[in-house]
Order: sequence, then C-alpha cells, then structure tokens
Amino acid sequence: MWTLEPLTGEQIAEFKHRIARAKRELAQTKQINEGNGTDMKLTDYITVVPPMKHFRQFWTAKLGEIEATGSDREEATSTLFIDIKTILSGDYIPVMIFHHGYVALVWRELAGWSYTIRRCGESGPVMSNIHCIGAKEPTEDHARLHLAQFVLDDVKHPEEAAGVITNEADRRDFIAHIHRDREVQRIMAERGADWHQASLIFDGLQE
Repeated sequence: MWTLEPLTGEQIAEFKHRIARAKRELAQTKQINEGNGTDMKLTDYITVVPPMKHFRQFWTAKLGEIEATGSDREEATSTLFIDIKTILSGDYIPVMIFHHGYVALVWRELAGWSYTIRRCGESGPVMSNIHCIGAKEPTEDHARLHLAQFVLDDVKHPEEAAGVITNEADRRDFIAHIHRDREVQRIMAERGADWHQASLIFDGLQE
C-alpha cells in the first residue's frame, strides 16, 4: 500500500508546530492585555518588513513563522490576521479516494488544500504531480475529476470512469466530453482528417 509517511510525519508535524506556535503567541498576547492592564496589542508582536528596491516590492508582516505581504503596512498586517484566522480554523485530516487501482490523496497545508494521484502500491514521499487548489471541497472535486481521467484507459465506458465523480455537473460534462473526443477520433481515423477538421465535421460545421 501507498504510505502516508511524508504527510503524517514531518510535513504534518511541521504544520501542527506552526499552528501551535501561532496559538501560543495569540494566547500570550491575550493574557498580557487582560492580565496586567497594559496597552500591549497583537500588533506589538508582529514584525513588519518594508519593501526593498530591486529585491522586495511589497511590505511583509510576520508573526512567528507565518507571514503575509501587502502594498503597504496596513494591508500586509490585515492579510496576516486573515491568514492566521484561516490557519486556525477547519481541519487538517487528509482524504484518500480509491478508484480502479489508483488513489487520490487530498491534504491541507498552510497555503490550502492540495491533491496528488498515484497508482496503488506506490510508496515514498510525494514530490511531484501536486495540485494546490485552495478550499477543501473544490480540491476534492478536482481530485475526483482528475482520478476519473487517470483510469479512463483501464475501463471500457466513460460512465464507469466517472463513477468516482460526486459532483453531478462535473460527472455529466466529463462523460459528454469523453464521448465527443472518441467520436472525433473515429472521424479522424475514417476520413484522414486532423483534429480541427474532425471537430468541425462532428459539430456539423463541415461536410
């Protein structure tokens, strides 16, 4: 079976470490504000780096190991707050989707949700074929659609390959697209036409 060592080991541990550090720093700031009545604010713990001509075009705001950029100090700081809130919300539980000898792994990093597809039985770290989408739901939708494309050569009917696609519109479009491609390929073989000509013939725009 395909191991998840790169995700459940160093990578996930690093994500958890960054999140825990950010939580500690936020908690420390709250204690300072509420405990001793000082005027300390979260912004007092943020390091702001100004732009540098030819090297760095944007302002950068940092809190621990988390950083964000902006066109000015305020935008960089505001973006950092949004990123911290996003990082501390939701879950980091990966999803595995199996389909006809392939597996799609969907996981979350600080930058968002990503996925990759491997053949079942492959092992080792995930170093390539990584697609970063963003939010969890669209990432899983993309992974399912891509997984259907992977198994297409191993199954007889597009409908069978599309069985893994849970989004109804995606499944319908996938099946229609594959049927169209196969008909265009048939026309190419029968008439010696190129793809463009065969597509025009299929669409009824050329005899």
